[in-house]
Amino acid sequence: MTKNMDLSGKKATILGMSKVGLEAAHLLRELGAEVFFSEIKNEKLCNPAAEEFKKYKFKYETGGHSEYAITDIDIIIKSPGVPSEISIIKQAISNGIPVLGEMEFAFRYCKKPIIAVTGTNGKSSTVSLINSIMLFAGKASVIAGHHMGWPLSKIVKDDIAGDYIIAEMGVTDLTDIDKFHPKIAVITNIVSDHLVRFNNLENYLKTKMRIFQNLDSKDCSILNSDDEILKNIKIGNDLDLRVFSTGFVTQNGICISERGEIIEINGNDTNIVLKKSEIPKTEFLENVLAAIAVCRALNISCLDIKNGLRQYKGLSHRVELVNKKGSCFIYNDAKATNPQATSKSFKKVLEEKNGNKQIILIMGGREKLLDYQMVIDELKENIKKIFIYSSPVAERMEEIFVNIGVKAEIVEGFDNCVYAAINFCVPGDTIMLSPGTSVDETQYRDAYYLGTAFKEIIIKKEKAGSLC
Repeated sequence: MTKNMDLSGKKATILGMSKVGLEAAHLLRELGAEVFFSEIKNEKLCNPAAEEFKKYKFKYETGGHSEYAITDIDIIIKSPGVPSEISIIKQAISNGIPVLGEMEFAFRYCKKPIIAVTGTNGKSSTVSLINSIMLFAGKASVIAGHHMGWPLSKIVKDDIAGDYIIAEMGVTDLTDIDKFHPKIAVITNIVSDHLVRFNNLENYLKTKMRIFQNLDSKDCSILNSDDEILKNIKIGNDLDLRVFSTGFVTQNGICISERGEIIEINGNDTNIVLKKSEIPKTEFLENVLAAIAVCRALNISCLDIKNGLRQYKGLSHRVELVNKKGSCFIYNDAKATNPQATSKSFKKVLEEKNGNKQIILIMGGREKLLDYQMVIDELKENIKKIFIYSSPVAERMEEIFVNIGVKAEIVEGFDNCVYAAINFCVPGDTIMLSPGTSVDETQYRDAYYLGTAFKEIIIKKEKAGSLC
């Protein structure tokens, strides 16, 4: 299959009735294809999405993938999260039908250079930081992703203005790439995640590394050299490899000098970018360094980087202080989707020295077989109690936490769980929603919906005058 496939008069099936799938359908229709949707969930669980599909007169089936979905079909597009291992995809491939993820499909028709960012943690923040700096520097950019910005299919179809596309790429996007070729590719870090799907860290890492597979000597690859896994990675001698580090390194890239300056190393040249004290206190240092590495690769000036960071407002749902009532502090960290992310946020909140350093955690969500014991054991001195909302991972979480001496309680329903945490809180305490796993999609669509629901509860309790 060439980069551009003539889809005029062709038939396409999209697996999964998601907003991303809907945008892919609009692009397919624009390209002249006839579109059919196939969704494994029943129609009731698909609402309100199903109403959108009816509005645009797309044909669809729900409640399972039928033989019809791959009969006389020329191409299949997967919505994010649809596993490659399901039988209908295996059958389609054996029948010679091309199967593409949405990001890969839209890239085939994309005319703008892409900056692609992946990693276990820090993707959204890094993308947001890059965007802030680029906009200040006069380089128009647009964000592509499933949660931030727009699906790439929409950007391509509507030709949304921007000199560059900054793409946040999850591991599900990278599973399906073939010809996807960014100009700059970044991996922020790697920790164990999505083990239910990938079985082990090695498979997960191999998938993440696919972001580099089509790069050549004219492109730029950026890695976190502090990361225990990434610092040993070899990606090819002919590539322009740059690193970022919170310490001092001798490789090309961005690091910190002994005097606390953010510096750029380029061969034998060293350039001071800004002082460490000029980095936004709301943001994790490594995310800022990754963003600076990208922007210097684009030849954005140090002054524009400094001013772009100064105007950065932070990212919603990541260590977001949503309410301060007296001496009670409440943080929304809904995007902490693994225990390592929860740990980083927890330590950042402690550094802010708000309250009495006793933190009430709200956790729960999808079962991804992640290791919680070591992380929570390290933090338990400052954990007052963990409230776990009823979800697939809840019972295992509770057992682990109780066994290491941490107070933990499962509460039926997310709203009730938040109320229980508020009722348990006394002045001086901190409450933090930091799930430690991804959302279970039968309960919430994604972390953004969970975080928004959390903030709405806090606002409601504040208006009622019933916060701690």
